[in-house]
This record gives sequence, structure tokens and C-alpha cells, in this order.
Amino acid sequence: MQERGHVRIRQERARTRILFSVLMIPVMYVIFLIPLIMVPLATAQDSRPVAVIHGDSHASVRQTVYLDGSMSSDPKGLGLSFQWTLVSSPTGSSATFADDTNSQVKFEADAVGMFRVKLVVNNGLLDSAPTYYTIRVTE
Repeated sequence: MQERGHVRIRQERARTRILFSVLMIPVMYVIFLIPLIMVPLATAQDSRPVAVIHGDSHASVRQTVYLDGSMSSDPKGLGLSFQWTLVSSPTGSSATFADDTNSQVKFEADAVGMFRVKLVVNNGLLDSAPTYYTIRVTE
């Protein structure tokens, strides 16, 4: 028997067999890791989170509008990240969210008309279907 590094070579009936001693460990590690990564992704297909918006649906010009997405949920109880978007606003408005990644957001209603907001939540694997909310602003 000859030893070369981590591979032992042994002659047996005119055939050479290579036995892996140390090299076998990383290969087994990778083989076992793949199923752990694949299983949550495969089962998550039918477990999308659900986005829910609560808040002011009517406001006056120059009033701060508060919206709350904290009632959004994930069927498996995973933590959520939030992405708010101001989809449409009245002509002349320059409204924006102070921070569009929090569970609660606010903006100043700076024009008369309809503001349309979208919320999408993510559980680390999947996005929810978008949820829309309309705020009517009057004088």
C-alpha cells in the first residue's frame, strides 16, 4: 500500500481502487446540505405571506396619513419584510414615504384627490400578492 496525501492507493487483483479518506467528508457535507436548502423552497410555494393595510382612508390637505401593515402575516410564522409603494397620486403632489420598508409608514397628503398605495411583504422566500389601499384627500 502506498500513501500519497489524502488518498491511499492499494493494489487488489490487478485493479486499482482509490479510497478517499479526508476527501469524502466535504462531499458528504455538500450532499446533505442540498436537500436542506431545497425542501423549504419547494414547500414554500403554497405558503405565501399575506399583506394587510390598515389606516386612514380619508384625509385633509396638509394632514399626515398613517398606514399600518403590521397585521400582515405569514402562514408558517416567518418574519416579514415590507415594501410600500405610492402607486398614484393627484397631479401636483410630491408625496413620498418617510421609510418605505417599515411595517408602518406615513406621508403628507399635499394635494386634493386620490392617493393609491401598494404593499408587498416578503417572508425571506416569497413575496405576497400586492395589496392596494386608496386614500381620499379633500380640502
